Amino acid sequence: MSKKRQIFINLFKRLCFLMLIYFSLRLLFIVFNDEFYKLSSKQIARAFFYGLRFDLAAISLSNIPVIVLSSLPFAFVSKSLWQKIIHYLFVAINILFIFCNLIDIELYKYTGTRMTSDVLNLFEFGVKQVDQFLVSYWYVFLLLIILSCLVYKFSKRCVTSHSLERYSLRFSFLSFASFLFTVSLMVVAIRGGLQKKVLQPAHSFIAGNTSVGLLALNSTFTLLKSKANSIKKAEYFLNTEELYAQLKAKYRPVKNVSTENKATQNIVIIILESFATEFWGAANEYKGYTPFLDSLSAKGVFLKNNFSNGRLSMEALPAILIGIPSLMKTPIARSNFHSNQWKGLGSLLNKRGYHSSFFHGAPRGTMYFDAISAQAGLVDYYPLERYPEAKKDFDGHWGIFDEEFMQFTLKNLDQHREAFFSTLFTISTHQPYVVPSKYKDTFPKGTLKIHESVGYVDFALSKFFEEASKRAWYKNTLFIITGDHTQLSDIPSYNNNLGRFRVPLLFFHPEKKIKIADKNRITHHVDILPTVLDYLGIRDEKHLLFGRSILGEEEGEALLFSNGHYYLVRSEYFLQYNESSGESTLYSYKNDHNQKRPLRMPKIKEQYLKKIKAYLQYYRNGLLENNLYQY
Repeated sequence: MSKKRQIFINLFKRLCFLMLIYFSLRLLFIVFNDEFYKLSSKQIARAFFYGLRFDLAAISLSNIPVIVLSSLPFAFVSKSLWQKIIHYLFVAINILFIFCNLIDIELYKYTGTRMTSDVLNLFEFGVKQVDQFLVSYWYVFLLLIILSCLVYKFSKRCVTSHSLERYSLRFSFLSFASFLFTVSLMVVAIRGGLQKKVLQPAHSFIAGNTSVGLLALNSTFTLLKSKANSIKKAEYFLNTEELYAQLKAKYRPVKNVSTENKATQNIVIIILESFATEFWGAANEYKGYTPFLDSLSAKGVFLKNNFSNGRLSMEALPAILIGIPSLMKTPIARSNFHSNQWKGLGSLLNKRGYHSSFFHGAPRGTMYFDAISAQAGLVDYYPLERYPEAKKDFDGHWGIFDEEFMQFTLKNLDQHREAFFSTLFTISTHQPYVVPSKYKDTFPKGTLKIHESVGYVDFALSKFFEEASKRAWYKNTLFIITGDHTQLSDIPSYNNNLGRFRVPLLFFHPEKKIKIADKNRITHHVDILPTVLDYLGIRDEKHLLFGRSILGEEEGEALLFSNGHYYLVRSEYFLQYNESSGESTLYSYKNDHNQKRPLRMPKIKEQYLKKIKAYLQYYRNGLLENNLYQY
């Protein structure tokens, strides 16, 4: 056997051995954390199966120096000195990350999430308390010694014994090809495969519920994938009672839904890509581009003063399905908080016997929707890959045209047991705004590129509801329609800081009239989750404090973040607050969306400012400490 071939075999052996070590670390994670005993054997098996992908990615990422140095296309790689360097480097790197995984077995009890780079903030404290840790967690250090010895001995056996006769840079094209092949495999492993999006910790939740997702992860992967948090702990309120008094919204009894129907009400949320309120004629004094949605608005509850809680699709989805707004620069799905404890609408309804699903006509992994919907507890995911005639109905850019994909959604909803909860996310109003050739010159082109595709999506929705109305489940379904965020605008009243967040919100039920106190109330995406729970008569004592049911009588509000500024919007006024400078300015909501005339009303300004600071402290500290639900 050639020296070079033996080196590649030894590298392969080392990596396989590490896969076995990570398998053992996952077993230890279960043994030392009682939470995972509640999982069924099937769920644990699923976590271990999905965990293979994260283990391979973590091992490849952490061992980049070992893999590269072992596969260099030079003759000196086979010499003893070089092999010893690789050996000690392999041992040092992997003992470090094994230690991190062992620490996380106990650290998880306090954080409720996998280790991220935030652990560095505890380094100084840990050094001072090392003697205490040695006594309290002696078994962690014992396990570290055992695993370290195993790693050292196994790696030592993989060291070749060729002497260093001559330092040589000689290499062959075959060696170079082997090097490129090895590096390519390493890159694929680190990416988690050949899919469009690079593997992220949030993707673990595709494996099932939160506990299954956390078990599928490993601390090496979450640590290396994490970034420095863009938020810091806030201390505006030292008295927590005062803090929560500012935020706590009361659930009120719902009187317009008969109790015998609550348990069997289907819920369908339709999220329209890049759909702004300014496109809807029902919200404005001009015709607009949504004749069908305008007609549907007249039959349901249309809230034209609704705001998105973010400017990206991946920010809208957590707000709608989990109830968490985007109040930092990094979206939740890409932050260190992706694996925090979440109680999404899917998981809440699953517990009550609902079947949950998510439909999106783009490839799996697009905008992390598969991961986010899984975090929210939605079980079945229907991407482009599950569409039977993808080549025929592909729009050439993003995915399946909305009309065809909506009909596909209907056919699958027919197969779901009642009651079901489903979310449909459209794509045809995404740039470059492609309309099927068969509808050329059918819809008004308007003044913006998006307007024609808005007309097409409105038409697709009319066909969706036309077909849905023929189903038995239709009359027993609450439909919620909203936009994810805005994009293009040419109306001055919308082309401002607040207008860029204005998306429509419509509640429609074919049989039941929904009554609310004020259709002009201010709402935002995070109000959807508590409204659905309220409508179904579900009382969940531990809920996020950002949203409130529109069926209640409390004053509505919206909380926004854009370009370093926070906005609190209510029916009469809104406040803009820049935390860095400490500047805050109050404006009239009804008369001054363009923020030209600041108001001098110190008492109201102070009231609004206090509320924003309470939200920021609850949001930041809750994310950092993973205790948003523990008030």
